[in-house]
Amino acid sequence: MVNGEGWTQDKTAKDLNISQQAVSTVIQIAKAVEDYPELAKQRKGSVILREFKKEEKIIKLYLQAWNTQEDIAREINCDQKTVFNVLGNFRKKGKFPEIPMLQENGRLKPPFRTSFYATSEQ
Repeated sequence: MVNGEGWTQDKTAKDLNISQQAVSTVIQIAKAVEDYPELAKQRKGSVILREFKKEEKIIKLYLQAWNTQEDIAREINCDQKTVFNVLGNFRKKGKFPEIPMLQENGRLKPPFRTSFYATSEQ
């Protein structure tokens, strides 16, 4: 909805005489370019979406603690330099979450000790 007026993709599609799927695709392209402005250099929406999905997969695999950038590159069929650049750009944007570490028993623990933890454990 926009402005509480009940706007939908279907209404936009009817107004523009295009399919709802086309509206959805354009919205996905806009979101991809918003998240990754460098994708705006591409001329085709299909290329933008393909590159966006590749970048998202690289980040997802990295956050799942894949062993190396080379492993990620092999998995998505690109070179290691691409993986390196995507991760570097993502890091520059400050979007990496604080990644918890696993204890030997498999439970999550914070990556560092804080005074809160020190006082609550005593």
